[in-house]
Amino acid sequence: MKPRQLYLAVSALILTLHVQVPERAHAQNYPNRPIRMISPFPAGGGNDVLARVIGTKLADRLKGTVVIENRPGAGAVIGITALAKSAPDGYTLVLSGSTLAVAPTLYKSPPFDANKDFTPVALVVHYPFLLVANPLLPARSLPELIQLAKQQPGQIMYASPGVAPRNICLRNCSKC
Repeated sequence: MKPRQLYLAVSALILTLHVQVPERAHAQNYPNRPIRMISPFPAGGGNDVLARVIGTKLADRLKGTVVIENRPGAGAVIGITALAKSAPDGYTLVLSGSTLAVAPTLYKSPPFDANKDFTPVALVVHYPFLLVANPLLPARSLPELIQLAKQQPGQIMYASPGVAPRNICLRNCSKC
């Protein structure tokens, strides 16, 4: 390389280093205030415990604060409605299960539209529902249980973790 070419190359390098480079665009610091995670079930239950475990991990990962707020009632509809009414800014989350899918079948006009009002963030747990019965009960399948319940209206009792869907009726009545 000729001295003049070397001089030009070094000069260009020095000029390049001294030229102001525009600042890179930086994302907003998130979170810059506490995140509220709504557990739409009572404190101490499975959903609450799960929300607290997830909230702790989320706070550690984001280096921020996650506050768990229990808003129980109406089969989780009260807590989910609180989310629907909150600002869509990423600072309010809800830990919910099947209520989002079931509410439209249970309520004539639910206070939220799961498809329009919310954006799913993550699937955090998968748990199946089971139907179990006393082995002395003569029914061995769901259709047999329904048939037995219709034959004996008001005699077979059941328990549900929430509001049972209307299309599953074990009573022989016109309300279901």
